[in-house]
Amino acid sequence: MRKQVHFVENNKIGKLLSRFRISQGPLYHYTDSNASINILNKKQIYLTRADHFLDNREIRYGINLLTEESKKVLTENESKHLQIILDALSERFRRCFIFCFTQILNSTKHIEIHGNNILEFTENFPAELANMSWHSMPNGSGYSLYYSTDLYKTIEGYVEYDLFTQMSIANEICQVFKETRNTDVHIVDQFHFIDVIMKFIILCKEPCYGWEKEYRMGLVSNPSWESIFENIRDNGKVFIKLITPTEIKKIE
Repeated sequence: MRKQVHFVENNKIGKLLSRFRISQGPLYHYTDSNASINILNKKQIYLTRADHFLDNREIRYGINLLTEESKKVLTENESKHLQIILDALSERFRRCFIFCFTQILNSTKHIEIHGNNILEFTENFPAELANMSWHSMPNGSGYSLYYSTDLYKTIEGYVEYDLFTQMSIANEICQVFKETRNTDVHIVDQFHFIDVIMKFIILCKEPCYGWEKEYRMGLVSNPSWESIFENIRDNGKVFIKLITPTEIKKIE
């Protein structure tokens, strides 16, 4: 069984990281015939860039929740400081790539919306994707290979739809920000606090989508790289192609 291990100095940051659970079993992906052939035969998956989702409010939803909660919990100066962080991260969130699963098998609604090909991924799939997948990047007259961990920060977890829980987590984030802002925060905790914000924004969705029971895997680009490699446009969307070695099977 997969477990999350967080090495933190601040226990409250560790608790926040643990609020976002990772998969403990198989995950399902609903798609059409063409996409399932690529995934099964070519071992290729395509992640959609967040700013090309049909619903462009998704990434903004978590940011708005944090912004509103900060106005209740923080002083005006503290709230402005947190907003600077959110603004700095917002462009990276906008350009992050996301692949969606669900916990539900044989869902009529998922089939109607996404296609009747159901693929089962092993529980280790997101971890394998982060650690073993690769990109080809232009390098002079040829190409160099880079592991995806060189290029992205990987965020994964079950999506949270409950508004009360979302607001509770947003409140905790603001409280931790308030308590640590003017103290000597360990550099590891600074890194993990940004991790918490990333998880919150990617893994929170509007309550009306709760029927999806979604599990998300997101790749947030490293700011030192431009998101121009392996990108293709199809019907106005931007995708990124990844190779995965994991075992995937089709549900008949």
